[in-house]
Amino acid sequence: MQQRSIRQRLQSIQVRWPFLAIIVVLILVLFFMAMDHTRRNLYNAEQALIMSERERSEIGMTLVDKQQRVDNLGTRQDTTNRAQQQGMIMEGELCFEVTNPDRLDAYTEEEYRILMQERAWDQ
Repeated sequence: MQQRSIRQRLQSIQVRWPFLAIIVVLILVLFFMAMDHTRRNLYNAEQALIMSERERSEIGMTLVDKQQRVDNLGTRQDTTNRAQQQGMIMEGELCFEVTNPDRLDAYTEEEYRILMQERAWDQ
């Protein structure tokens, strides 16, 4: 008897096709909206990745440039270039490098003896 009642219930339900069509269309619209949102998110992520790759390559290039500058610091050519930029020497002038700056402050005993002899002769 229960089977009859289920059959009777199913037969008594009238499916309205326009209502079912509207539900299907709404489901499809929601599906495509979600897909479009996902596609836009993917596009934005790709653009962010491209920008970060560009920035990383620019940083890498500046690091290479700075490393070259650090490697060139203290070389004779770098010292000459900086002295010319600051107006200490002119183009074509010789640049002397002091290899032992401690010797600039004091005389050796022999140099001091010779200096004293020269001063004594000058008087």
